[in-house]
Amino acid sequence: MSMTKKTELSEAAKHDRKALRDTYETAYQLFLENMETAPTPKDWPLPYAIAERVQDVEWRTAFMGMQVNEDTSELINELNLWRENLLLLSIWIGILKDKPVDDDEAWSIQRHFVDPLAFHCLFQPSATRDRFGLVAETAMHQANLTVINDYKDRLVQDDDMGGKKKRNRHLTRPEREKQLKSLGKGWKSFPPFKQALGMIDNKAYRGQTANFRNRASHGIAPRFRFGLTNFITRSIVPATKIDIQPDGTVLETEIPGKLAVSYGFGGTPPLRFEDVYEANMQQYSAAVRTFRAYEKLLGEMIDAMPKCAPSGDN
Repeated sequence: MSMTKKTELSEAAKHDRKALRDTYETAYQLFLENMETAPTPKDWPLPYAIAERVQDVEWRTAFMGMQVNEDTSELINELNLWRENLLLLSIWIGILKDKPVDDDEAWSIQRHFVDPLAFHCLFQPSATRDRFGLVAETAMHQANLTVINDYKDRLVQDDDMGGKKKRNRHLTRPEREKQLKSLGKGWKSFPPFKQALGMIDNKAYRGQTANFRNRASHGIAPRFRFGLTNFITRSIVPATKIDIQPDGTVLETEIPGKLAVSYGFGGTPPLRFEDVYEANMQQYSAAVRTFRAYEKLLGEMIDAMPKCAPSGDN
């Protein structure tokens, strides 16, 4: 049921809508044909076995087994969705490949079908790294409570529980990952997990994608395929002065210890979908390696905890 109020369209508008519908239908039919023959991604979907094992052991804090199970399952859900969208994105890239960037039909197809997939995929490395951090923090903290004598139920985000600050504050990524080192120091499988985690949303990836996720969240992101953004630049540079030389020429020299504002022309070039896909696939692979490392870490914690009594026992 449409939520918009129906109004009478002009003949020109009807013609445009019909043309747009034809464009969408033709493109989607081609997409479906390509999807049927696209190879199934390797090692996809990721398995949920490790999440199911979580509830086979007794956690000290009531219901925390349920929480760790849910967190791990949602982590896997998001990784599987990311890979599915990468598959769909690759199909659409093939459809757009031979179309001119200034073609109206190509622009309509890109805007409606392709941009949302690329946008989602480009956000996943940052989101996935933070998600891994949160999930691992919860699991290790609760496992430590279960197996380590005199381990305190305190986290950095609790602030000063005995003072005026009585709230759970949000941790920055560096704060959370620093805390992970403390929580994981007793687990042999933690160092490989921490190393793998550091490869997600790393400096190289942010450079490959012109820091798209950050710019889209806090400013103006690069466009896809064509068009510049951030055309005028403002930067802080060393201050300069003009010195007249003995021969009458001039020389621009820096003023030591002084800075100045500089305006100029620059612009952020558009991202090619092919480059976005390649960089993002590398990040997805890094996320899978991190997941495999987390499977081992969580498995080690599960093995260290007491097993639940079999169903039906008193």
